[in-house]
Amino acid sequence: MPLTQMLVKSKEFGWAIPSFIIEVALAGDEAKKGNDYWCCGKCSSAIALRVGVVPKVCSKCGSEIDWVGIKTRLIKVCPTCNAQGEFGDSYCSLHTPAVRLVAKEIPL
Repeated sequence: MPLTQMLVKSKEFGWAIPSFIIEVALAGDEAKKGNDYWCCGKCSSAIALRVGVVPKVCSKCGSEIDWVGIKTRLIKVCPTCNAQGEFGDSYCSLHTPAVRLVAKEIPL
């Protein structure tokens, strides 16, 4: 919270509280944007990336990522109802008995 910290240091407490509220709201909005999941072309492991972050190497195997050559994104879907689940989930929450989600690459 850089603006809030600056206002507190300069003893502008009247402006620090609204500034803090605005900065927390902006941070929460950024957090809602979530992650995108990609599959490394070399080690085939799933890589979770914050939206807008563009790393240069895979965090699992260390190989360089060719962003120009990437044409797909990795998601998890239910094979029964085709609902998309969160990438950390293993089962679809809409079925009894439980149905395991499967990883699927979709074109960009």
